Amino acid sequence: MDWHVRLLVTKNQFPQTTINNAHIILGILRKHIYERPPLVPYTMNLTQIAEDIDNALQPSFSDLVIRSGEAEYGCPTCKQTHRIYRLRWREEYIPVLKMLTRPMTTSEIGSHFKGQTARKAPSELVHFGLVEICGKRGGNALYRLTIAARQFLSGDLSVPESAWPPNAPSQCENGRRKFLFEMIGEDHTDKLVHVQNSVPSLL
Repeated sequence: MDWHVRLLVTKNQFPQTTINNAHIILGILRKHIYERPPLVPYTMNLTQIAEDIDNALQPSFSDLVIRSGEAEYGCPTCKQTHRIYRLRWREEYIPVLKMLTRPMTTSEIGSHFKGQTARKAPSELVHFGLVEICGKRGGNALYRLTIAARQFLSGDLSVPESAWPPNAPSQCENGRRKFLFEMIGEDHTDKLVHVQNSVPSLL
């Protein structure tokens, strides 16, 4: 079997990647195999191939445009436009953080609140570095507090009032940092007191 046949890649052979990434990987493999002087035997340098693939899959933020709450950039590798969004602090975040005295799923958290916003809070709080995934229960992700969250709840650490995804380019700056008492505000006090009275305190 020659190299061309052995290195054919289909989407199904890359279950954890997108078809765009599969095309990028194919291009790099073909370049390594076919772009060499005639009659020169091919020697596979796996380390170099891995580095080239890794570099090619790194997000490129050329032509970055930052608007209010949104950033758009063109990727020269896959020739597509991508968008990322900034998250603003929600009033549900503090009650949800107070509730996470143990690892919980989004449905467990959502059962204590009206509406769907609280169910989104754990995954959104990951962007602020306050919550992390620690496993699964019944096929659903389990979320728990980070050390930073405990410091924030004890009043020892400030967090940004708005945050971009962790992989955002450096030009996407998070919002002004605030402490717990600044985040609560008058509008959030009633909801926070309800949680403090119904859930064991972390402090």
